[in-house]
Amino acid sequence: MPEADYQDSQVAFLEWARDRIKKDGVIVYNHKLRRKGGCILHPMSWIARAQGLVLVEEIVWDRGSTHNHCPQMMWQQTERLFILRKPEGEYRLRNTKATGLPQTSDVWRVNKAPVNGHNAPFPLELAEAAVKAWCPAGGTVIDPYSGSGTTALACMNTGRQFIGSERLKKYFNLSLKRLGGAA
Repeated sequence: MPEADYQDSQVAFLEWARDRIKKDGVIVYNHKLRRKGGCILHPMSWIARAQGLVLVEEIVWDRGSTHNHCPQMMWQQTERLFILRKPEGEYRLRNTKATGLPQTSDVWRVNKAPVNGHNAPFPLELAEAAVKAWCPAGGTVIDPYSGSGTTALACMNTGRQFIGSERLKKYFNLSLKRLGGAA
């Protein structure tokens, strides 16, 4: 996909998500820095184009490893979690010892996920930390790209409701198997 089309599709997705979250809800948007033509393209270059959203956190996820070993660049082993909300919504994160958040700084050191049949598995520890930080107990998490079901499992483990979708049947079936057949 041409870069401009890719970025436009990401803006469209963020605005779609904005229209579906509650006033005090957040969007946790995971993305790597992109490289094109020898330059880094930071996701903020398109996130900033999404209307009606403000950035409240940028978490650097240190994966502890990389699969990209290109001799023409530094080996990228981080991704980002961008936390976005509606401007009029209240940001409910309370980062104190009393909340028991597993991650309390803007750098999260969570090793990559074990191979599970998905081409880009998300670590359960990372998903659980995000769910605990930005969804109240009993709240609902929506993952429109639920892949192998990591976010669903994180919700099950932390007492949150989950709604997800996955367009690739092999990943949908993998998530059902992983979740014990629950749909």
